Amino acid sequence: MKLYVIRHGLTNCNKENKYNCRYDEDINEIGVVSVKYIRGK
Repeated sequence: MKLYVIRHGLTNCNKENKYNCRYDEDINEIGVVSVKYIRGK
């Protein structure tokens, strides 16, 4: 059995080393590319 642990895609707050817990932030363009890459594997 294989187990894959995947972290969420990159957000602008992540990129700027900011912590955000008040609202859900969309992933940025780099995050979208990363998710598409993982999905293709």
